[in-house]
Amino acid sequence: MNAPDVVYPLVRKSQYEELRYSLRSLENVPHGRVFIAGAKPDWLSDAVIHIPVEKIAGETRYQNAEKNWRNALSHPDLAEEFIAMNDDFFIMQPMRTIPYYHDGELAKYVEYREQLGDTHENYLNGMRRTIQALQRFHVKTPLGYTLHIPMLMNKYKRLAISSMFRDQIDAGEIMLMRTLYGNLFDVGGEQHIDVKYYNDNFDETLPFLSSNDPAFKYERLGDFIRAKFPVKSEYEI
Repeated sequence: MNAPDVVYPLVRKSQYEELRYSLRSLENVPHGRVFIAGAKPDWLSDAVIHIPVEKIAGETRYQNAEKNWRNALSHPDLAEEFIAMNDDFFIMQPMRTIPYYHDGELAKYVEYREQLGDTHENYLNGMRRTIQALQRFHVKTPLGYTLHIPMLMNKYKRLAISSMFRDQIDAGEIMLMRTLYGNLFDVGGEQHIDVKYYNDNFDETLPFLSSNDPAFKYERLGDFIRAKFPVKSEYEI
């Protein structure tokens, strides 16, 4: 069986220094071609298949991201199996394949964020909307797959999810596409903590890490990742 391709959607104008090291971290997993849809940093080499996508004024980042996904998934050269990446995901340890992880029952996570007084009401509404959609498909206890971790997907299944919820996305509603995919196609997996960076006490032994811009530029996490992957990849000029 061929190794899966890799897809990154890029939704903003940036030189994407995190992406540089995310691409370097791909050395830790067997993979095929790398596709990037949306923006294009100046330093990308021709080893990356870039798919330009026009960004329309007034689009939300969620709408733009999903449009990037549609364009990538429709590319004729994309393999049937692929790894869904973000520019701030890092594969920190060698592995044969990307495992499936979830963060438990989505409804409990919504309750937890409500109790904390989470002010990101649009995103919370997206979680609630996703739970309701899954319950309509008879998924009684939806699991959350919004961890900041790469996810192995099938392009035809992911295209089906995009088609099923296109009207809502195009109307500006947030839907958790990874969570819809994981539940509707019953990928299972183990429960895992989120690896997104929130303070300087990150766990250096985790198989995956995920940064934010300030932490990558100025804090110990960025230093750790840069030291882990010092060698330029084929994806850089």
